[in-house]
Amino acid sequence: MALVAEAIPRALAAPARQRCMNPNCQRMVERLAAGRLPFFCGRPCREAFDYERAGLLADVAVLEAALSAG
Repeated sequence: MALVAEAIPRALAAPARQRCMNPNCQRMVERLAAGRLPFFCGRPCREAFDYERAGLLADVAVLEAALSAG
């Protein structure tokens, strides 16, 4: 526990800005006054990310099924 307490002053501060999690978006997302840093710059980017993710997960499921079938 003492090691954790000693590391607190050296811990990195959470970033105030980061890039939108949508790989096709180059916008930066800023931290609001309170709470965590948002992942997306807006609803369209979140929906595009969810759509692409669902497609990739479906592709992975098809590939895993093909591999298990031999």
